[in-house]
Amino acid sequence: MHFKRLLKKIRNVIRNIAFAALLLTGFVAGLLPAALGLVLRQQITPMVENLTTMREQSESLKVTLEQSHAGWFTSSYQLRLQGTVLSTDGQTSAAQTVLLSVMHGPLIWHLYNSLFAVAELQLINLSPVTGPDTPHLSGSGLLTMDETLNLRLRAIAGFSALGGDHWLDLRMQWPALAQIWPVDLQRWPVRAELKIDADARALAAGPAADALSVYEQQKWTRISNGRALTQIRLDREILDINGNTLPLALFFVRDN
Repeated sequence: MHFKRLLKKIRNVIRNIAFAALLLTGFVAGLLPAALGLVLRQQITPMVENLTTMREQSESLKVTLEQSHAGWFTSSYQLRLQGTVLSTDGQTSAAQTVLLSVMHGPLIWHLYNSLFAVAELQLINLSPVTGPDTPHLSGSGLLTMDETLNLRLRAIAGFSALGGDHWLDLRMQWPALAQIWPVDLQRWPVRAELKIDADARALAAGPAADALSVYEQQKWTRISNGRALTQIRLDREILDINGNTLPLALFFVRDN
């Protein structure tokens, strides 16, 4: 009799554990991705909209938001890029359409050195590539959270501009709590590293030749095997460009 009661209690405990596990799984798989997606959209959508309404947009590059979609697990933004910088000669105007797709939620749990994946980003070129003169842009990124509750972004993108192919490699790290409160570089330390690998031959043959020469003189870029290489690092309020350290405050104008 006592054995039957004990067995019944064990079955009840197992049933309760299984029910709790199902609830937790449902929360993680359903509600948490939507909540994280809402937080991400609250930051990504204004950034995209501000990019398309900047007064500084010129004939060299204009960005137009054609479509946007906010879904339960994914959000997407269709952008049209148009300007002279996309053409081979840097004089005539060229255009391309890209799709920024954001898959949000802790969808990948087994990533190395990561508590879980927060979002996967894809930049997809929608315009058909018909030849070397056709502009193109593509990239991918992964936003994760580590065991110290820091968000980490790893992204890479390749694009054509001014008749050459160029690459960007971005690494960023900032506290997850900065997603809730406004980012303060003193309170919420942000670390970032951007590597630029540009086609120096194409830049030197076009309208960017003067700028490339100035950057090389300032040691903000290094020419090697026909490539212009730049490494930019941000650590709190210090900016490092190819080993040249500058206070970040120099790039901002304070209103009196």
